[in-house]
Amino acid sequence: MLRIAMLSMAHVHANGYAKAVVDHPEAEIVKIWEDDPGRGAAATERFGIPYETDLEAVVASDDVDAVVVNAFTSQHPWVIKTALKYGKHVFTEKALCVKTEDADAIVEAVNKSGAKFMISLPSRTRPETLFMRRSWMRAGLATSRSCARGLLTMPPSTPGSTTAAPGSPMRRWRVVVRSSTWVATPST
Repeated sequence: MLRIAMLSMAHVHANGYAKAVVDHPEAEIVKIWEDDPGRGAAATERFGIPYETDLEAVVASDDVDAVVVNAFTSQHPWVIKTALKYGKHVFTEKALCVKTEDADAIVEAVNKSGAKFMISLPSRTRPETLFMRRSWMRAGLATSRSCARGLLTMPPSTPGSTTAAPGSPMRRWRVVVRSSTWVATPST
């Protein structure tokens, strides 16, 4: 049985991920960390597990094998690195983080921890994502395998920052390669 800690319920998909864990015959939620009392109380009521406010205590627990991160993107570096410090496997909601420096630090922490790491990226088959992948490969910046293994971070949504003219969905984006992390950032 895989023992999961839900790390925040702030993301819109948090309840769906928690339900997927509950419904899986080989997984269970054993802890919930939440820094917001309202969200914590709602999670406790819905899943029957008392929420805790001490992140370090939750991820340090021997009762936890892996975590599902649904915290605000701005909290991801702290939350993810804390879980990795204790060798917990991590599934995180997108975006990974806002700053490329944070992405580098997370990649380093993943590599040091030996833990399994996965970022939810259901948009990997969207036209703009496929465009970026093809661009990396054509430019010799990536192989199919490295694109599949890469971590994609996107800046927070701001008007005009993520869309471009039809037919050139990534026109306003540039690819920045930092260690083993592939990061798309708005062009300046």
